[in-house]
Amino acid sequence: MKRKIFNINRLREYRLSRGISQAHMARQLGYKSTSGYSNIERGKSSLTFERALEISQILQEDMEVLLVDEVEEAVVCVD
Repeated sequence: MKRKIFNINRLREYRLSRGISQAHMARQLGYKSTSGYSNIERGKSSLTFERALEISQILQEDMEVLLVDEVEEAVVCVD
């Protein structure tokens, strides 16, 4: 089975296009500080499938749009 990865470039693009701040994302995801979410966008934190799903729901975007097959500046989702 091919591993899907979360494209952090798309993630940032979709968040900004919706006018959502990193602080808002961090609060919605239960982080105590913005840096928790910022680390995701910078590729410093890996994601679980559930967390990736939460992010796509906050952005009101189909998770498939944020996933790619190739590794290029992306955070790996746990299978």
